[in-house]
Amino acid sequence: MGSGASKKKPEGGGAPVLKPPAGTLAAAPLRKGPARRAPKKAPPAPRPTWDPDIVQHAAMLGLRATNLEDDEFMWIAEKAARDLLRPPWVRMIDEVVGRIFYYNGQTTISTFTTPHLVEYKKLLRQRRQAKRERESVVYWYSI
Repeated sequence: MGSGASKKKPEGGGAPVLKPPAGTLAAAPLRKGPARRAPKKAPPAPRPTWDPDIVQHAAMLGLRATNLEDDEFMWIAEKAARDLLRPPWVRMIDEVVGRIFYYNGQTTISTFTTPHLVEYKKLLRQRRQAKRERESVVYWYSI
């Protein structure tokens, strides 16, 4: 018994019981009382239901309204959908399909993509790049 533990014979005979040496963690008395439980996690926040116009603009930008990772960028799709058109463009609805399209009265060009969508695609690329850079910095600091 070189470990410092002492033998104590139980009353009434039987096998000896090992008692840990004083001053060790094993010698500390067990805490009595209710068992500790892990804190309850809050239920996930309900995901927003997006307006069909915003979902359409999200798809044109390359976002998926059902993807959790794209949720933080949906504001760009919302802004693109709500952005006022600059003349001579007019927003119209295709009565047959029910889809929004844009018409330029001066050039008689019509398109399903928002005329200023290129600006929002550029903004989305910049924000995604900034997010990747932030995440890589956090990763390197956490190692």
